[in-house]
Amino acid sequence: NIAVKFGNRPWKNLDFSQELKNLFNAKVTLKNDADLATVYESSFHKGLTLYLTFSTGIGGGLARSGKLAKNSASVEPGHTYYIYDNKSAEWEDIASCNAIGAHYGCQATSVRGKAAYSDIARRVALGLPELIQKYRPDVIVIGGPLAMQFPHFKKELRPLVRSKLPVSRKLPRFVPARRPNEAVIYGGL
Repeated sequence: NIAVKFGNRPWKNLDFSQELKNLFNAKVTLKNDADLATVYESSFHKGLTLYLTFSTGIGGGLARSGKLAKNSASVEPGHTYYIYDNKSAEWEDIASCNAIGAHYGCQATSVRGKAAYSDIARRVALGLPELIQKYRPDVIVIGGPLAMQFPHFKKELRPLVRSKLPVSRKLPRFVPARRPNEAVIYGGL
């Protein structure tokens, strides 16, 4: 119950649990936010669900019917490097809401226009083929604030991902999170 590392924050080895136990006089267990969201969102799907949250960074988790897979803690997709616009960068520096918002000068959820949606689809599609090859999910849930943009770029996403995978590899279903901004809280419940 010690928070060892925070992906986008400099903090390390913080013992939140004891302070929270004292504050609330209750049992406290620390869990990764992406894992909690994965638990909730996967409860609506059959088979293996890969949940990806596109927010300040890109996090993820794996679960079957609301139960975390043993290797879920190893899902850290945002820190894989890809080439985009002839530059090498971590996927979360290309496709997170922070990265998209910085590129367009507004919040990622406010971006509009066909060209922008195509750009978002290309950014999101970068990391998906590798994740599909590695984990072979039946469903990929797009979560975090970017899920609100999913209806605008989903049509372009499949062919982009399909073009980077062997023909024999079955594509998973791509769906938006049911509760993109509250999945962590519902997973905790």
